[in-house]
Amino acid sequence: MASVLIADDEPAICRVFSTMLERAGHRALVAADGNQALELVSREAPDVAFLDVRMPGLGGLEALARLRELAPNLPVVVMTAYGTVETALAAIRNGAFDYLGKPIELERLRAVLDRALRAAQASPADASAAQGDAADDETAKLDLVGQGPAMQQLFKLMALLTDNDMPVLIHGESGVGKELVARGLHRHGRRREQPFVAVNCAAIPAELLESELFGHVRGAFTGAVEARSGKLAAAGAGTLLLDEVGELPPPLQVKLLRVLQERCFEPVGEHRPQRLQARLLAATNRDLPREVTAGRFREDLYHRLNTISLHIPPLRQRLEDLPLLARHFLARAAAELERPAPTLAPDALDALRRHHWPGNVRELEHLLRRSLLLSPTPILTAVDLAFAQPEQAPGDSGDAATPDASLTALAQSTAAALDALLLAAPSQHGGSAYSMLVEHVERTLVHEALRRCDNNQVAASRLLGLHRSTLRKKAGLDRTDPTAANE
Repeated sequence: MASVLIADDEPAICRVFSTMLERAGHRALVAADGNQALELVSREAPDVAFLDVRMPGLGGLEALARLRELAPNLPVVVMTAYGTVETALAAIRNGAFDYLGKPIELERLRAVLDRALRAAQASPADASAAQGDAADDETAKLDLVGQGPAMQQLFKLMALLTDNDMPVLIHGESGVGKELVARGLHRHGRRREQPFVAVNCAAIPAELLESELFGHVRGAFTGAVEARSGKLAAAGAGTLLLDEVGELPPPLQVKLLRVLQERCFEPVGEHRPQRLQARLLAATNRDLPREVTAGRFREDLYHRLNTISLHIPPLRQRLEDLPLLARHFLARAAAELERPAPTLAPDALDALRRHHWPGNVRELEHLLRRSLLLSPTPILTAVDLAFAQPEQAPGDSGDAATPDASLTALAQSTAAALDALLLAAPSQHGGSAYSMLVEHVERTLVHEALRRCDNNQVAASRLLGLHRSTLRKKAGLDRTDPTAANE
């Protein structure tokens, strides 16, 4: 029989927990706050402790810090219904055995209890190694919001991954916040004083991407009038995020694999390797295993990047976070506009829950910002919500993309690509962003038309309304085109 401390200010949780423990043959010790928990640990010496974060008086994180001195080998599990990545990081770095987001399923609770009891029976050295690294948390806050089980699990995994240098593959649909997760791993890790550099592989034309990543020496190609460092060098000893890594063309996939294997790279036109110091993170909204099967993504590169993976669930799968996210975005937008934040009427929340959210959290943020601008009232109703298009549930007859919806999606993607270019290197792309984006979109459009027409140039020309010679030139098929040799 083991004795287990439960410190929580909610009597109902303590009763359920105590009943589960007693049925399993254990002894339950109940505390309503952190101070009572410390007294019980000092007097009863429990085998395992469960601490809620928010309690009156002394909270769970403060009690955890004192327990590390009072009973350094005691496995302590931190529980919370109000978790953030900062909370998870503080708990794990201060020696928590595990971190659980409420509500907690009983099966998961039993599994964590079993692991904690095994750790309690291990040697002090083993128990100490099983606990986290006692390091100070930083105060930087991230724009990652969520209280549901999926986000709590994500916060826990992020906290475990901050202080190592292994590659991490972050995957999820467009708009879920993949770059925010990457920035969180950087800002809370030991590289936080070094640069964070993000490269959107889908926003930069393929013929420029190699130079953007690796840099080039003077004279490496036509137009290279001076040497320039790439993003791998710019990241220094910090973190490099390859966003939309699934869009990398095959030749660059080979070069990236070599970088991961040898931790070095060569600028274009240079034959002396440079050492890669940065930690590499990758993000994608593509199904990379399917891309591997289709032959569009190298299997060896996928396994190198997928050493550890983080999945960010789409908004439609965590609707329990909608009210919290809505309040967060409205408060931020209102602060920027220097006006009071409105509240959401019940029918507005119902409308938000009914929407399918193809654009995920980014779509929610933009919708609420537009609604706030168009309806400067203290209460936003369903009528005030400025949905970009009529809401549709999956499986409805209108579920297929309409021309207007496709054009709206294209406009949003173009805006995101422009933001990525200017954020990545405003001084370099500020004057050339238009031509780069137009060239990239034109090339993609022409190649897609050719694919749909089985490479029949006449049919593709008719489909796009272009002269055949114009289509050939834009596709790089015209031998007189100086870029044709690169196609």
